[in-house]
Amino acid sequence: MNADFFDARLTLSNDSHILKSSRLEDAEELYALADSRIWAHSSTSIHTRADMEAYLKRAISDRIAGIRHQFTIYEKTYGKALGCSSFEHISATNLRLEIGWTWLGLQYQGKGHNGIVKHLMLAYAFDDLGFERVEFRTRGTNLQSQRALEKLGASKEGRLRSYFVGEGQRHDMVYYSILRCEWPALCNR
Repeated sequence: MNADFFDARLTLSNDSHILKSSRLEDAEELYALADSRIWAHSSTSIHTRADMEAYLKRAISDRIAGIRHQFTIYEKTYGKALGCSSFEHISATNLRLEIGWTWLGLQYQGKGHNGIVKHLMLAYAFDDLGFERVEFRTRGTNLQSQRALEKLGASKEGRLRSYFVGEGQRHDMVYYSILRCEWPALCNR
């Protein structure tokens, strides 16, 4: 794995989007996107600017600790933040990581941004870092995320029933993955 993986200066970009390591300075712009409907299938819930600051502080702390690298997603044309996505559950030994904690402002959903962001992150994981497996997981009730992952070409691996407790009830988790050997056929989708 690249020594710069957790560097706060790491950016991923293409012609239309740039992913920059999340910073506390992103709080105001991201908070403006934080509609309660975004968090319907998440253990995260952001109601105030202070909640967004706490969310970003955790992301920064996780990056410094080498646990997770969260990016703020920007559209290059307008320079506006669209949301966030992360690399997490990173196993350099097993050449495996997860892309998760992805969310976009409601006005940016369903417009292709998620697929573009995932392709940037997948290209970095497979082509630059040499990972063999990228995982995704989503709540069993999050059909929008499941459809997006299937559209991306991720293989559904299964449903872990009653996997975790959130908001006082048990939830299923659905797992997907893309393998390095599958990436060449998917990268131009």
